[in-house]
Amino acid sequence: MRIKFKDLNSGEVVFDRLLLPSQQVFWESDSRFILFSGGVGCGKSHVMILRAIYECMSQDNNYFLLGRTTYGEIHDVLIKEFFEICHDSWIKEYRKSPHPSVILHTFNGGTSEIIFRNLDKEHKDLLGLNLGGFGIDQAEDIPEDTFLTLKGRLRREGIKHRVFMTSNPKLSWLYRVFKQDPEDNYQLIEGSTLENEINLPPEYIADLKKYPPTWFNQYVLGIWDESLLADNIVFAREHIERLGKSVRPASREKEGLRIYKEYDPSHKYQMGIDSAEGADTTEDTMRKSPKDNGVIVIWDKTADEEVAMYSGKVPPRVLAKKATEFAALYGDPLMVPEINSMGAALLDKLDDLGYSNIYRRKEYDRVLKKQLKKIGFRTTASSKMLLISHFEELCRLRQPRIYSRETWEELKTFVYTDVAKKKGAGGQQGFHDDKVMATLLAAFDEDPVRTGSVTSQDRATLSGVDVSPSITVVNGRVRPPQFSRTEKLVNWKVL
Repeated sequence: MRIKFKDLNSGEVVFDRLLLPSQQVFWESDSRFILFSGGVGCGKSHVMILRAIYECMSQDNNYFLLGRTTYGEIHDVLIKEFFEICHDSWIKEYRKSPHPSVILHTFNGGTSEIIFRNLDKEHKDLLGLNLGGFGIDQAEDIPEDTFLTLKGRLRREGIKHRVFMTSNPKLSWLYRVFKQDPEDNYQLIEGSTLENEINLPPEYIADLKKYPPTWFNQYVLGIWDESLLADNIVFAREHIERLGKSVRPASREKEGLRIYKEYDPSHKYQMGIDSAEGADTTEDTMRKSPKDNGVIVIWDKTADEEVAMYSGKVPPRVLAKKATEFAALYGDPLMVPEINSMGAALLDKLDDLGYSNIYRRKEYDRVLKKQLKKIGFRTTASSKMLLISHFEELCRLRQPRIYSRETWEELKTFVYTDVAKKKGAGGQQGFHDDKVMATLLAAFDEDPVRTGSVTSQDRATLSGVDVSPSITVVNGRVRPPQFSRTEKLVNWKVL
């Protein structure tokens, strides 16, 4: 495909370029959000700037932002390449301060404006914008919340909103948003440096071909996948590959619950619940937040398989209500909710709803000096390793099946980490792990995994647990054991 632009005054052709195959896909895409990922020198920045210019010249009163990370990159790279493409006759006015901007003539005789911004500052500079679109070069260097802030500024009326971004193949939030779990109207285009070999110096290509294999795959061929995690991934690749063979669409959906297998009364089920993080659970905040969703996974412990999954940005109390409704579809199974962070609110709602079949963990109470049963799964560095090791044993000794593609994708980016809040393991920076955690909770059992058999200890009669701890008498009055608000004592009574 060949792109030609004319001098608006003389009609002479002043820009003539034969697009590369991946550039042509980018140019012709009608998606609202487009990311061009590829090796160095594959022409991604060039075609993004060209497309931004065309969008502004084809629509009157457009207001488009082009950005890179730093102020220096804006002037030394982005603006420089912009003026190599943009002909003088297309420009009505160029302003250098307070921020660089270009007012372009449109094909209809009107004008549109492109502004240039560095994106390494606080977002308050972006909040007042009324954009028709934006483009970010080297978007892997931009945090996701900057993208979300700009996305919230796409409110210019009468304009077909467009977002163009470029990136090198790096495991950032872009991988999750555009490749791992893309929303509707999000499109990823991938290209290789070798596709543009004819336009690059031979010695440059020769140097690139001398890169180590991993660098060559990533920065030349543009390969963008979980192999970039190297040896940091938690679960063995052969296990993840085997789990991927069972991925398939849900057979039906009920109120957001994707159902893969129907209830079998002869089977034993368990439900894992991972609450959404964060204290602010207003509808607008949860819709725009990059944080994890609230997730419910129902696991068939008899068949070692996921049978249903729900995921949504809902407050913990709403998640608890959904959990009880979904539990009724599978014989009211044992719930294993994580109680960290927002889990306490979820437990309170489950208590209000009267659901009692909830996982009880052993925990030593320092005040009572006894080991008690307390509701919910508290995730610590050591308890998370229990979840992981149990699922690893399932994968090694049996044939567990995961049907949700999103969960399978998250397993690929679930890595060991020293980030304190992730307690030893979690999603790679920029990635979610909510579906993985809900799955690990749903499949968890404190009993060892045995080949070809399913065992489960009765949680009501755990050995070494004081179900009815001693009470104390203060001033002649009976005083029950004291617990923090996030804990509940199970089956205690005054004798």
